[in-house]
Amino acid sequence: MKILKTLPLMFAALAISSVASAAIINNASVTILGTSSTAFTGYAAANALDTASNRYLTDFAGAGTGVGTHLDFMFAAPQTFSSIVYTDRTSSGGGNGSNTRGTTDFVTMYKYDFATDALFTNIVGTFTSQILTTPVAPASYLNFQHTDMINNFTSQYLRFTVLSANGANPGAADFQFSNNVPEPGSIALLGLGLLGFAAARRKFSK
Repeated sequence: MKILKTLPLMFAALAISSVASAAIINNASVTILGTSSTAFTGYAAANALDTASNRYLTDFAGAGTGVGTHLDFMFAAPQTFSSIVYTDRTSSGGGNGSNTRGTTDFVTMYKYDFATDALFTNIVGTFTSQILTTPVAPASYLNFQHTDMINNFTSQYLRFTVLSANGANPGAADFQFSNNVPEPGSIALLGLGLLGFAAARRKFSK
C-alpha cells in the first residue's frame, strides 16, 4: 500500500523534471543595440550574429576598445538561457572573412551580464569565463570556439564584455544562444503530475 501511495508523487516528480529542453535561438530575431562598442571599419557588430554559411569567418572587431569591448543584445522576448557558444575572431591579422586565424586579438577572458532592461541597471545574473589559453597554430574556427553552460538566467537583454585580450581590437565571429523551452508532451506530463500530487495529498490527509 505504501508503494501505491507514493506512485503519484514519483510520477509527478518525473514529469516536472522533464518539462524543458534546450532550443537554439534564431540569430535573426536578436538585435544588437547601439550601446555596443564602436566597431573597427569593415568589422561591423552585425557580423557577430550573421546566419550565412561563412558565419564563423566574418568578425566584429572593436575599434581599439581593448578590454571592456562589449556587445549588447536584445531578444524578442525574455529567454531562459541554458548555454552560449562564443566564437572568437578568426580573421585577426587579415581582412575580414580571410580565415587568417591569427591570435593577435584573441580574447582570454570574458563575461555575460543578463538584465531585464536595455541600460543594464537591473542585472539578474552574471557568467564569467575561465582564463583561456591562446591556441598555437589553430587549424580551424573550432580552436576559437567556447561553449558555456548558463545557470538558467532569464532576461531579455544580454551584454558580452571582454575582460582580457591579447590585442586592442578584440571581438567575435559568432554567438549561438540556447534557451530552455517547454515541450508539449512534458507540459501534459506536468499536468498529470500535478494531478498526482493532488491525489496523493487527498489520500494522505485521510
